[in-house]
Amino acid sequence: MDTNKLKKMYEKMPEVVKDVLAMPIHRGLVGNKTFLSQMCELDASEAMSEDQLAELQLGKLRDLCAYCYAASPFYKRRFDEAGVCPETVNFDSFATLPLLDKEQVLINYDEISVPIPGEGSYAAETGGSTGRRLVVMNSDECFYRENAFAMHFYGTLGYDFRRSKLAYFGGDGSTLVTTSPLYRMVRCNTKLLNEGNLEEAVRRIDAFAPDYLRGLTSSVSFFAQLLIQTGVRLRKKPKGVFLQSENVHPYQLRQFEEAFGCPVRISYGSTERTVFGEQVEWDGNTPVYKFNRLYGLTEIVDEHIVGTGFINRRMPLLRYTIDDAVEPRAGGYAIRGHRNVPVVGRNGEHISTASLCDLGESASSLLSFQFVQDEPGRLRMDYIAASELDDTEKDALLRSLGSKFMGNMKCELRRVDALQLTPRGKRTLLIQRLDIGQ
Repeated sequence: MDTNKLKKMYEKMPEVVKDVLAMPIHRGLVGNKTFLSQMCELDASEAMSEDQLAELQLGKLRDLCAYCYAASPFYKRRFDEAGVCPETVNFDSFATLPLLDKEQVLINYDEISVPIPGEGSYAAETGGSTGRRLVVMNSDECFYRENAFAMHFYGTLGYDFRRSKLAYFGGDGSTLVTTSPLYRMVRCNTKLLNEGNLEEAVRRIDAFAPDYLRGLTSSVSFFAQLLIQTGVRLRKKPKGVFLQSENVHPYQLRQFEEAFGCPVRISYGSTERTVFGEQVEWDGNTPVYKFNRLYGLTEIVDEHIVGTGFINRRMPLLRYTIDDAVEPRAGGYAIRGHRNVPVVGRNGEHISTASLCDLGESASSLLSFQFVQDEPGRLRMDYIAASELDDTEKDALLRSLGSKFMGNMKCELRRVDALQLTPRGKRTLLIQRLDIGQ
């Protein structure tokens, strides 16, 4: 079934109808041939040696390189200029190809984002720490493979992709709690969550009786913080917490232990679909990751992640640099640099900065942008643009921001010549000047 149609179908359904059709919709995901094939390959890989995994990974790399050479004029030029043959490429020769960054993707977009005849696609958008917007096109096949990697990783805590139920913390919309039958999941919108509506949210979550919790680290942390402050608890103890996209701090691990009392596992990925990191152990309070070799080829260049993803041929990215640094640890890598400082709403809501990266077409005329918060419920957006925005453009941008916060934030705009840097010279998406209890 077409991914976009499937998503739109369940998003528009009344809650009563969703409950009736929950299982058939869920089977549309876990019964998909691509999903099941990827799950079988992942299961089989668990018994493989490192040499066997490397051989399998190299085969996937050669297939991808041959495809890119034939389908993309941009990559054909890169291989020819480097003197690398796609069909016989190995890990050493592949490393002689130039690195790829977001700016180069934007410049060569039409030659890198190549439609696949007969296959649907969907868009994912990233702004990154510099506020530069990149629309990543994903194939429908990528959707199913991505979910297989995630659910296979959840299996480390006993998750059963056919039967287990999740509670997800994060998300958008104007409803505090909704159901998502595609994933057998209930969603709690932490942009709207506060101490005043916590009991109602917990009541709705308890009625769904999830087996596991999942979400952005900052969102799950905020939920745990509210539980601890109020003494409210989930009726059913979760079997595990799955975190994604952000670092985790020691104080958050203490929150999870007090509020949930269950194991925590963390995965690492990117909107560009180039890398999938799986936490394999802890080094003190620091998660240690290994990068899944069936998902892509992950290189470490100058202590930064360079990814080549295998699962998305709609917009393949070869040797793509990611703005996250790593530190070698026993058994894998610790990852530094992923954002997890939230924005604070007027009622104390914690809102992940991940939602601020994508502002849609309203931000298309901006060269870069950054957010600054000095008080709860107020947020300033500093932006760089070639010329001053007119009133229509400002109104569109403020409406886009307003849709992110559902009335919980007063936003203002300010054009600047330069954005603020950290003491280390890094530009961050959010300058947070509030004490958020870390």
